[in-house]
Amino acid sequence: MSELINQSYGTCHAVFVWSIGQLVNLKRAQLLLGESEELPRFEQFRRFPEWFAYNPPPLRSILPIVPLQLGDHRTTSAAELTIYDFGSISVSFFIPLKSSLKEIVGLAESLYDNNTLRIFSRELVQSVTELIGDAIMKPTLSDVVEDYLIYKLRPDLDETSLSSFIESHRMKLAQIIRGDSTVLADSEVITALETKTSYGKEDLAIIDWNAAILFGEQIDDIRTVLEFATVRLLEMRYLDSQLDRSLDRFYLAFSKQKGHKTSLHAIGQLQVDSAVAFEDARNALKILGDHYLAGVYSLAAHRLHLTDWEQGIRRKLEVLESIYQKLSHERAERRMALLEIIIILLIALSIVLGIH
Repeated sequence: MSELINQSYGTCHAVFVWSIGQLVNLKRAQLLLGESEELPRFEQFRRFPEWFAYNPPPLRSILPIVPLQLGDHRTTSAAELTIYDFGSISVSFFIPLKSSLKEIVGLAESLYDNNTLRIFSRELVQSVTELIGDAIMKPTLSDVVEDYLIYKLRPDLDETSLSSFIESHRMKLAQIIRGDSTVLADSEVITALETKTSYGKEDLAIIDWNAAILFGEQIDDIRTVLEFATVRLLEMRYLDSQLDRSLDRFYLAFSKQKGHKTSLHAIGQLQVDSAVAFEDARNALKILGDHYLAGVYSLAAHRLHLTDWEQGIRRKLEVLESIYQKLSHERAERRMALLEIIIILLIALSIVLGIH
């Protein structure tokens, strides 16, 4: 089979995720955006339970943009924005793939840690947050960003099977996944392509930490799940950095023997905000039971180390709770000591008054 690709070979979705605040009132944001719509339930490409859905559905908006030139490729004239109620927003750029696998490897290398798309996505997010500012609780555009590349490939398989195509082009597919044109070692090729899953004989999802390659026609639901996993990673990273800064601040207060001046209210508020953000992001997409899309999410979560991030955040929340309990205990002891002094003074005063 010729490596040359027809005009409908596929598309690269370059996804950039930002945190814009604590919570977003999606109904209010929808009114402010005007052209936005609720992201629909997953289309019934496959059988899955009714409860496999967003709660609540995020908003999606298509924005016209000036196409960005990326070497021999360029984006389309539209970008897709998805706004989640727990304070995240994703920007997806669409890059048509009309060339050879070798040239797609070059594109993948240029997209790895691409500063042009990152800066432009931030500008888009900033303009949107200014527009829907009234709908955002504690609006703050973070410096933390997470990106992910999804390649939807549709090669001409008239002369061969999908499995044969994969086997014949293992090196180039691994280079696309890794975003590196270097001739990879066999072990690296195996690692890059080892996490994969299929629903039917004519579709396949290869999932890694930086990118995924999808084969098939009806795979938009897989793309949506992978994008959500990226959003979860951004939320975990952002929350983790917030907790790190707060713990450093509280530790500094104690080291300078100013722990008694640290506000219990501030720590308690941080606990509540962090716990709410943590649970809201976890519960936004209902994935229960043994199901194909749930399996896709589990594979993505494994490659993105989401469980490790969650465990780290839980440990830091536990440390925060121990600080809160220690401060609360010390404050209670000071109050008891003050109360004892007041009682002693009252007793002494009553004795003095009794003598006179």
